[in-house]
Amino acid sequence: MFLSELVISTRRGSKLWVVGEPLTYLSKAHGPITVPVDYETDLASVPRLLWNIIRPDDPVARRAAVIHDYIYTNLTNYLTKKQADDLFQEMLLVDGAYRFKAWLMWCGVRVGGRGNW
Repeated sequence: MFLSELVISTRRGSKLWVVGEPLTYLSKAHGPITVPVDYETDLASVPRLLWNIIRPDDPVARRAAVIHDYIYTNLTNYLTKKQADDLFQEMLLVDGAYRFKAWLMWCGVRVGGRGNW
């Protein structure tokens, strides 16, 4: 369950978003995961070809995308890639994504996220 709302903004001249307030998700399996203030994220990394199906800035995916990015860049010694990707899908469903969309986004990070791990 999410314990806080997402507060983000952009910096002039940057394509990245900056976290303005700590963002915390409480996972039953992994405990609390908190993204700190000033963490930079690109939200969901979705190829432009798929933007008609999934937008990188989709409100339903924003919190999950920020935490997933944070895990990929800061918690690789704490969680495996599969655990991070499975948690991403869990967070999408918690935030109201349709099962098919959550599964599709999970497939995307399972395949496309490998180079970042």
